[in-house]
Amino acid sequence: MSAHILGFDPSKSGWIPHEEREPEVTAAYDAIIEATPVISCSGPAFERPKWSVAWADEDRAASIEQFRRQGHIKNIRQLTGSCVGFGAANMIFWSSVTDAVYYADPTRVLFPFFGYHYGLGRLESGSRGRGEGSSGAGQARALQKYGFLPYDHQGVPQPNNGDVIQWTSQIELQWSDGAGPAQQYIADGQKNKFDSFTLATSVEQAVDLMASRYWGTTASDWGGIMGAAPVKGDGNNRVLLMPRNERWNHQQSVLGYWFHPEFDLLFAIGNQWGYLHGPDPDRTVDENTPPPAPPGVYWIERKNFEYMIGDRETFFFSGMPDFEVRPGKYRMG
Repeated sequence: MSAHILGFDPSKSGWIPHEEREPEVTAAYDAIIEATPVISCSGPAFERPKWSVAWADEDRAASIEQFRRQGHIKNIRQLTGSCVGFGAANMIFWSSVTDAVYYADPTRVLFPFFGYHYGLGRLESGSRGRGEGSSGAGQARALQKYGFLPYDHQGVPQPNNGDVIQWTSQIELQWSDGAGPAQQYIADGQKNKFDSFTLATSVEQAVDLMASRYWGTTASDWGGIMGAAPVKGDGNNRVLLMPRNERWNHQQSVLGYWFHPEFDLLFAIGNQWGYLHGPDPDRTVDENTPPPAPPGVYWIERKNFEYMIGDRETFFFSGMPDFEVRPGKYRMG
Protein backbone atom coordinates (compact mmCIF):
# COMPACT_ATOMS: atom_id res chain seq x y z
CA MET A 1 0.00 0.00 0.00
CA SER A 2 2.77 2.44 0.93
CA ALA A 3 4.71 1.76 -2.25
CA HIS A 4 1.53 2.21 -4.30
CA ILE A 5 0.86 5.61 -2.73
CA LEU A 6 4.38 6.94 -3.31
CA GLY A 7 5.65 4.95 -6.26
CA PHE A 8 8.49 3.60 -4.09
CA ASP A 9 8.90 1.77 -0.80
CA PRO A 10 9.16 4.31 2.07
CA SER A 11 11.87 2.15 3.64
CA LYS A 12 13.88 2.97 0.51
CA SER A 13 13.14 6.71 0.39
CA GLY A 14 16.77 7.49 -0.34
CA TRP A 15 18.66 7.77 2.94
CA ILE A 16 21.09 4.88 3.34
CA PRO A 17 21.06 3.51 6.92
CA HIS A 18 24.49 3.25 8.54
CA GLU A 19 24.38 -0.54 8.65
CA GLU A 20 23.67 -0.80 4.90
CA ARG A 21 26.43 1.50 3.65
CA GLU A 22 29.30 0.50 1.43
CA PRO A 23 32.74 1.04 3.00
CA GLU A 24 33.44 4.15 0.90
CA VAL A 25 30.14 5.75 2.01
CA THR A 26 30.92 4.99 5.66
CA ALA A 27 34.43 6.43 5.24
CA ALA A 28 33.07 9.62 3.67
CA TYR A 29 30.51 10.00 6.47
CA ASP A 30 33.13 9.50 9.19
CA ALA A 31 35.43 12.10 7.63
CA ILE A 32 32.64 14.68 7.32
CA ILE A 33 31.37 14.16 10.87
CA GLU A 34 34.90 14.40 12.28
CA ALA A 35 35.29 17.80 10.59
CA THR A 36 31.81 19.12 11.43
CA PRO A 37 31.50 21.36 14.50
CA VAL A 38 28.75 21.00 17.07
CA ILE A 39 27.79 24.60 17.81
CA SER A 40 24.86 26.71 18.84
CA CYS A 41 24.31 30.41 18.25
CA SER A 42 27.05 32.91 18.99
CA GLY A 43 26.39 36.33 20.49
CA PRO A 44 24.37 37.73 23.40
CA ALA A 45 21.84 35.41 25.01
CA PHE A 46 18.15 36.07 24.56
CA GLU A 47 14.94 34.50 25.75
CA ARG A 48 13.65 31.79 23.45
CA PRO A 49 10.24 32.60 22.00
CA LYS A 50 7.47 30.08 22.56
CA TRP A 51 7.63 29.16 18.89
CA SER A 52 9.73 29.76 15.80
CA VAL A 53 8.69 28.45 12.38
CA ALA A 54 10.08 28.91 8.88
CA TRP A 55 6.70 29.71 7.28
CA ALA A 56 5.82 32.63 9.59
CA ASP A 57 6.51 35.06 6.74
CA GLU A 58 5.64 32.97 3.70
CA ASP A 59 3.06 35.57 2.70
CA ARG A 60 5.91 38.04 2.12
CA ALA A 61 7.71 35.86 -0.46
CA ALA A 62 6.14 37.67 -3.41
CA SER A 63 8.61 36.40 -6.00
CA ILE A 64 7.24 32.84 -5.91
CA GLU A 65 3.50 33.50 -6.25
CA GLN A 66 3.31 30.90 -9.03
CA PHE A 67 4.22 28.22 -6.47
CA ARG A 68 1.32 28.86 -4.10
CA ARG A 69 -1.64 26.57 -3.47
CA GLN A 70 -4.55 27.65 -1.28
CA GLY A 71 -2.43 30.37 0.30
CA HIS A 72 0.57 28.16 1.10
CA ILE A 73 3.75 27.26 -0.74
CA LYS A 74 3.19 24.03 -2.65
CA ASN A 75 4.89 20.84 -1.59
CA ILE A 76 8.01 19.80 -3.50
CA ARG A 77 7.52 16.10 -4.19
CA GLN A 78 10.11 13.38 -4.76
CA LEU A 79 9.32 10.52 -7.16
CA THR A 80 12.22 8.14 -6.50
CA GLY A 81 14.64 7.36 -3.66
CA SER A 82 15.95 10.94 -3.75
CA CYS A 83 14.76 12.19 -0.35
CA VAL A 84 18.17 13.54 0.64
CA GLY A 85 18.11 16.03 -2.22
CA PHE A 86 14.47 16.99 -1.77
CA GLY A 87 14.69 17.37 2.00
CA ALA A 88 17.58 19.74 1.39
CA ALA A 89 15.61 21.60 -1.30
CA ASN A 90 12.83 22.41 1.17
CA MET A 91 15.37 23.63 3.72
CA ILE A 92 17.13 25.80 1.10
CA PHE A 93 13.87 27.47 0.10
CA TRP A 94 12.70 28.24 3.63
CA SER A 95 16.16 29.47 4.64
CA SER A 96 16.11 31.87 1.71
CA VAL A 97 12.72 33.24 2.80
CA THR A 98 14.09 33.82 6.31
CA ASP A 99 17.16 35.61 4.94
CA ALA A 100 14.99 37.75 2.66
CA VAL A 101 12.98 38.88 5.68
CA TYR A 102 16.01 39.35 7.93
CA TYR A 103 17.88 41.47 5.39
CA ALA A 104 14.71 43.16 4.06
CA ASP A 105 15.72 42.00 0.59
CA PRO A 106 13.01 40.09 -1.32
CA THR A 107 15.50 39.15 -4.05
CA ARG A 108 17.11 36.66 -1.63
CA VAL A 109 14.16 34.26 -1.99
CA LEU A 110 15.47 31.27 -3.96
CA PHE A 111 13.44 28.30 -5.11
CA PRO A 112 16.08 25.62 -5.81
CA PHE A 113 16.61 23.09 -8.54
CA PHE A 114 17.01 19.87 -6.54
CA GLY A 115 19.14 17.95 -9.07
CA TYR A 116 22.29 20.03 -8.84
CA HIS A 117 22.87 19.74 -5.10
CA TYR A 118 21.44 16.20 -4.93
CA GLY A 119 23.93 14.69 -7.35
CA LEU A 120 26.87 16.52 -5.80
CA GLY A 121 25.66 15.39 -2.39
CA ARG A 122 25.78 11.78 -3.55
CA LEU A 123 29.30 12.40 -4.82
CA GLU A 124 30.38 13.79 -1.43
CA SER A 125 28.63 10.84 0.24
CA GLY A 126 30.89 8.40 -1.60
CA SER A 127 28.29 7.23 -4.13
CA ARG A 128 29.34 7.14 -7.78
CA GLY A 129 27.28 7.02 -10.94
CA ARG A 130 23.50 7.09 -11.24
CA GLY A 131 21.33 5.58 -8.57
CA GLU A 132 19.27 6.12 -5.47
CA GLY A 133 20.49 6.74 -1.95
CA SER A 134 22.76 9.23 -0.21
CA SER A 135 23.76 10.46 3.23
CA GLY A 136 22.69 13.60 5.03
CA ALA A 137 26.31 14.36 5.82
CA GLY A 138 27.36 14.21 2.18
CA GLN A 139 24.50 16.49 1.24
CA ALA A 140 25.44 18.98 3.95
CA ARG A 141 29.05 19.06 2.79
CA ALA A 142 27.95 19.58 -0.83
CA LEU A 143 25.73 22.54 0.11
CA GLN A 144 28.72 24.19 1.76
CA LYS A 145 31.22 23.25 -0.95
CA TYR A 146 29.20 23.56 -4.17
CA GLY A 147 26.13 25.59 -3.19
CA PHE A 148 22.81 25.36 -5.00
CA LEU A 149 21.04 26.65 -8.10
CA PRO A 150 17.71 28.44 -8.58
CA TYR A 151 15.04 26.40 -10.32
CA ASP A 152 15.02 28.74 -13.33
CA HIS A 153 18.77 28.72 -13.91
CA GLN A 154 19.50 28.59 -17.61
CA GLY A 155 19.96 25.04 -18.87
CA VAL A 156 18.49 23.07 -15.96
CA PRO A 157 15.22 21.10 -16.28
CA GLN A 158 12.10 22.97 -15.24
CA PRO A 159 9.62 21.44 -12.79
CA ASN A 160 6.02 20.54 -13.45
CA ASN A 161 4.14 23.19 -11.44
CA GLY A 162 0.81 21.49 -10.84
CA ASP A 163 -0.88 20.56 -7.58
CA VAL A 164 2.63 19.81 -6.34
CA ILE A 165 6.05 20.82 -7.66
CA GLN A 166 7.93 17.90 -9.14
CA TRP A 167 10.36 16.89 -11.83
CA THR A 168 10.30 13.44 -13.44
CA SER A 169 11.79 10.18 -12.23
CA GLN A 170 14.05 10.24 -15.29
CA ILE A 171 15.42 13.67 -14.35
CA GLU A 172 15.93 12.53 -10.76
CA LEU A 173 17.99 9.58 -12.00
CA GLN A 174 19.94 11.60 -14.57
CA TRP A 175 21.03 14.21 -12.03
CA SER A 176 21.82 11.65 -9.31
CA ASP A 177 25.29 11.27 -10.84
CA GLY A 178 27.32 14.06 -9.27
CA ALA A 179 30.07 13.58 -11.84
CA GLY A 180 27.52 14.18 -14.60
CA PRO A 181 25.47 17.24 -15.58
CA ALA A 182 26.00 19.16 -12.34
CA GLN A 183 29.70 19.65 -13.06
CA GLN A 184 29.12 22.33 -15.69
CA TYR A 185 27.20 24.50 -13.20
CA ILE A 186 29.55 24.50 -10.20
CA ALA A 187 30.82 28.05 -10.70
CA ASP A 188 27.23 29.31 -10.70
CA GLY A 189 26.13 27.11 -7.79
CA GLN A 190 28.95 28.39 -5.61
CA LYS A 191 27.42 31.87 -5.77
CA ASN A 192 24.69 30.53 -3.44
CA LYS A 193 26.26 28.65 -0.54
CA PHE A 194 25.82 27.94 3.14
CA ASP A 195 29.01 29.13 4.78
CA SER A 196 28.42 26.97 7.84
CA PHE A 197 26.63 23.83 8.93
CA THR A 198 26.56 22.12 12.29
CA LEU A 199 25.68 18.67 13.55
CA ALA A 200 22.72 18.70 15.95
CA THR A 201 23.27 16.51 18.98
CA SER A 202 20.49 17.68 21.32
CA VAL A 203 17.02 19.17 21.17
CA GLU A 204 18.23 22.15 23.20
CA GLN A 205 20.83 23.00 20.57
CA ALA A 206 18.23 22.63 17.82
CA VAL A 207 15.81 24.96 19.63
CA ASP A 208 18.52 27.59 20.09
CA LEU A 209 19.35 27.48 16.39
CA MET A 210 15.73 27.68 15.30
CA ALA A 211 15.00 30.47 17.77
CA SER A 212 17.42 32.44 15.59
CA ARG A 213 15.64 31.05 12.51
CA TYR A 214 18.24 28.66 11.18
CA TRP A 215 16.62 25.61 9.60
CA GLY A 216 17.84 22.10 9.08
CA THR A 217 17.64 18.63 7.59
CA THR A 218 17.21 15.36 9.45
CA ALA A 219 17.87 11.84 8.17
CA SER A 220 17.08 8.65 10.05
CA ASP A 221 15.02 5.45 9.97
CA TRP A 222 12.20 7.12 11.92
CA GLY A 223 8.85 6.77 10.18
CA GLY A 224 5.31 7.92 10.79
CA ILE A 225 1.93 7.08 9.30
CA MET A 226 1.48 6.55 5.56
CA GLY A 227 -1.59 8.74 5.48
CA ALA A 228 -3.16 11.56 7.43
CA ALA A 229 -1.65 12.22 10.83
CA PRO A 230 -4.08 12.59 13.75
CA VAL A 231 -5.06 16.03 14.99
CA LYS A 232 -4.48 16.33 18.74
CA GLY A 233 -5.22 18.98 21.35
CA ASP A 234 -8.09 21.36 21.99
CA GLY A 235 -9.19 24.78 20.82
CA ASN A 236 -6.39 27.02 19.59
CA ASN A 237 -3.81 24.39 20.52
CA ARG A 238 -4.93 21.77 17.97
CA VAL A 239 -2.00 20.36 16.04
CA LEU A 240 -1.24 17.79 13.32
CA LEU A 241 0.80 15.43 15.50
CA MET A 242 2.52 12.52 13.78
CA PRO A 243 3.26 9.39 15.86
CA ARG A 244 6.10 7.00 15.18
CA ASN A 245 4.78 4.04 13.21
CA GLU A 246 6.98 2.73 10.36
CA ARG A 247 10.58 2.63 9.18
CA TRP A 248 11.14 5.17 6.42
CA ASN A 249 14.95 5.58 5.93
CA HIS A 250 14.27 9.14 4.98
CA GLN A 251 15.64 12.70 4.96
CA GLN A 252 13.26 15.59 5.63
CA SER A 253 13.57 19.23 6.64
CA VAL A 254 13.40 20.68 10.17
CA LEU A 255 11.35 23.86 10.05
CA GLY A 256 10.43 24.95 13.54
CA TYR A 257 9.58 24.26 17.16
CA TRP A 258 6.67 25.01 19.48
CA PHE A 259 6.51 24.90 23.27
CA HIS A 260 3.03 23.45 23.25
CA PRO A 261 0.87 23.94 26.38
CA GLU A 262 -0.31 20.31 26.31
CA PHE A 263 2.34 18.29 24.49
CA ASP A 264 5.50 20.04 25.71
CA LEU A 265 8.13 20.66 23.02
CA LEU A 266 7.11 19.91 19.43
CA PHE A 267 9.18 20.01 16.23
CA ALA A 268 7.96 20.79 12.71
CA ILE A 269 9.12 18.29 10.07
CA GLY A 270 8.74 19.05 6.38
CA ASN A 271 8.12 16.02 4.19
CA GLN A 272 8.22 15.90 0.39
CA TRP A 273 5.46 13.39 -0.33
CA GLY A 274 2.74 15.78 -1.44
CA TYR A 275 -0.23 16.25 0.87
CA LEU A 276 -0.39 12.71 2.21
CA HIS A 277 -0.33 13.67 5.89
CA GLY A 278 -3.25 16.10 5.95
CA PRO A 279 -3.51 19.77 6.99
CA ASP A 280 -2.37 21.38 10.20
CA PRO A 281 -5.48 22.94 11.83
CA ASP A 282 -6.16 26.66 11.58
CA ARG A 283 -5.06 28.59 14.65
CA THR A 284 -5.17 32.17 15.86
CA VAL A 285 -1.56 33.34 15.95
CA ASP A 286 -0.17 34.95 19.09
CA GLU A 287 3.04 34.85 21.10
CA ASN A 288 2.19 31.34 22.31
CA THR A 289 0.76 29.91 19.09
CA PRO A 290 2.34 29.59 15.63
CA PRO A 291 0.45 29.81 12.33
CA PRO A 292 -0.68 26.49 10.82
CA ALA A 293 2.02 24.67 8.91
CA PRO A 294 1.93 24.41 5.11
CA PRO A 295 0.48 21.09 3.89
CA GLY A 296 3.28 18.54 3.81
CA VAL A 297 4.61 19.67 7.20
CA TYR A 298 3.65 17.84 10.39
CA TRP A 299 4.65 18.05 14.07
CA ILE A 300 6.39 15.45 16.26
CA GLU A 301 7.03 15.21 19.97
CA ARG A 302 10.40 15.71 21.64
CA LYS A 303 11.06 11.97 22.04
CA ASN A 304 10.67 11.44 18.30
CA PHE A 305 13.02 14.26 17.39
CA GLU A 306 15.52 12.92 19.89
CA TYR A 307 15.30 9.60 18.04
CA MET A 308 16.00 11.34 14.72
CA ILE A 309 18.99 13.16 16.18
CA GLY A 310 20.29 9.83 17.45
CA ASP A 311 21.20 8.74 13.92
CA ARG A 312 23.71 11.63 13.81
CA GLU A 313 22.55 13.08 10.51
CA THR A 314 20.59 16.14 11.62
CA PHE A 315 22.22 19.37 10.45
CA PHE A 316 21.45 23.09 10.60
CA PHE A 317 22.71 25.62 8.07
CA SER A 318 23.79 29.26 8.04
CA GLY A 319 24.55 31.63 5.20
CA MET A 320 27.10 33.36 7.44
CA PRO A 321 30.49 32.14 8.68
CA ASP A 322 28.91 31.32 12.03
CA PHE A 323 25.46 31.09 13.60
CA GLU A 324 25.02 34.56 15.03
CA VAL A 325 22.06 35.20 17.31
CA ARG A 326 19.09 36.63 15.41
CA PRO A 327 16.42 37.19 18.09
CA GLY A 328 12.85 38.20 17.34
CA LYS A 329 10.29 37.56 14.65
CA TYR A 330 11.17 39.27 11.41
CA ARG A 331 8.82 40.94 9.00
CA MET A 332 9.85 42.05 5.57
CA GLY A 333 9.22 45.78 5.23
